Amino acid sequence: MNSNSRILMTAEPYGFGPSSKALAIARELAEAHGMRAYFTGLGTAYSAATREAELFSAISTSARYDTDLLAEEVRGHDLVISVMEPSLALAAAAEEVPCLYVDSLFWMWDWPDEFADLEGPQEQQIRRITEGTRQQRRGALREAINLPMHEAQYVAHRVAAQVCYQRYGGEAEPTRSRARDACAAKPTGAIVDRVPAARQLGGDSPALIVSVSGLSNEFTEESYATGWTRAVIDTIADAIKGTAFEGSGTRVGGNADILDTLSVGADRSLEIKPWHSHEDFMLDLSRAAAFAAPPGITSIAESWAIGVPFFALPIQHYAHASILQRMRGSNADAFPGIDAGATPTTGDLVDVTATVLNSVIADLREGGRARTAAVDHVREFLVGLAENRTTFIARQDLRLSQLFGSADGASEVVREAHRLC
Repeated sequence: MNSNSRILMTAEPYGFGPSSKALAIARELAEAHGMRAYFTGLGTAYSAATREAELFSAISTSARYDTDLLAEEVRGHDLVISVMEPSLALAAAAEEVPCLYVDSLFWMWDWPDEFADLEGPQEQQIRRITEGTRQQRRGALREAINLPMHEAQYVAHRVAAQVCYQRYGGEAEPTRSRARDACAAKPTGAIVDRVPAARQLGGDSPALIVSVSGLSNEFTEESYATGWTRAVIDTIADAIKGTAFEGSGTRVGGNADILDTLSVGADRSLEIKPWHSHEDFMLDLSRAAAFAAPPGITSIAESWAIGVPFFALPIQHYAHASILQRMRGSNADAFPGIDAGATPTTGDLVDVTATVLNSVIADLREGGRARTAAVDHVREFLVGLAENRTTFIARQDLRLSQLFGSADGASEVVREAHRLC
């Protein structure tokens, strides 16, 4: 990899996690190697990149489902780096451009061993994408783009020149299976963004950071996302009353499109204001007393890497339940949170997501099954911080150090990029 290498990056537009990892990698490329990648994406991924446009040579909207345009996007690049977005990885394989695929949920994908059968449909499709004529590869690409999520992820992992997966397991490794073994995969530490140097300058910052996350993807209806956000914000507002956090700076951020719908009539004890950029968020997080967010793996990793106690807000989709369970392990007391809502694991993802969000809304509404307990749990956590913050940090670090291993994932990914181009 040299200063003339053309690298194209993308991230899955699913919440803020994949785009935050893409920004961490892009910042490592820019600040440590003087390189500016090109970026293409949609939704939250595109928005995140445009807010930190200085990291990239150019930013464009991705074709994603238009295979002819996807092929044009990757053509002429020396390397594609895709953070959990299958479409660009598949297009790169079809165009014979090496792809470095970055994944933080490698341990979670529901891949039966049959996926790895050499004469099975998945492996046959992989061979058509990577070994066929140009016309055959393009046809196989069209088929693969429309695969169900877990199957598309498998094919994308298999066609990538290298997979870097973020550790997150009892022994820092995913469960072994023939399907996973078929992937050219190696583990990395937590892939987290750098804390800006301005951290040393001090200044005002909210005492409590609350993120309602991205809540924006093809499986989430906006009305459910808005209802979830309102229920959680109302719960937090009730919980901080009478604590040292009331009126002392509690900031709620997340998807601006969702938060804008709550601006009228929002509780005045909270500052509801999305962060201008991920860099700004990391700066605020580094100065915060505590961080409350849904149990997304990137939020957990960022909080741990900076050394800020993490409090789990209710889940937003089925993956959050698995992430939370693995984080807590036998140390549930070290990771307090609001345990509300149902956690279905099977069915159409649109229906599953709707069920999760609606069950949280029902549980946390006034008079809901979990509202009083949720307020009490938040309040107990905040009151306990005054005396036990150092203990909270140490107990969470003990567990999360086992899961993540290190916080050097971004530099490890960039080293792999260097090897591939």
